[in-house]
Amino acid sequence: FVTEASLRADLNLLKVANSLSEILDSPVTIEDLRSRVMAVSADQERGDDARKASVLGQQVPRHLGAEMVRLGVFQRLYSSSRPIQVISSIL
Repeated sequence: FVTEASLRADLNLLKVANSLSEILDSPVTIEDLRSRVMAVSADQERGDDARKASVLGQQVPRHLGAEMVRLGVFQRLYSSSRPIQVISSIL
C-alpha cells in the first residue's frame, strides 16, 4: 500500500542522496539499520561492485555486511556525525 506521504518521503530521500553525492563527489546509498537500501544517488555507475550488488539487491549482501561488522565499519558509522567512506577493496 503506497500513500502520498510515503511517496513524498521516498522523493525526499532521493533528493538527500543526490545532494550528498554532489557535495561528496561520490555515489551515495542511504540504508536503514538492517542495511536495506532506502535511496540511491543517480550516479551509481561510478560505484564499485559491492555498491552495485547492494543497489541491485536492495540490501547489502550478507557476506559484505558481516565483513563490515568484523572491520568495525558500523561502529565507526554510528559513532560519527559525518559521512564515512568505506573502501570496497578492504571488504
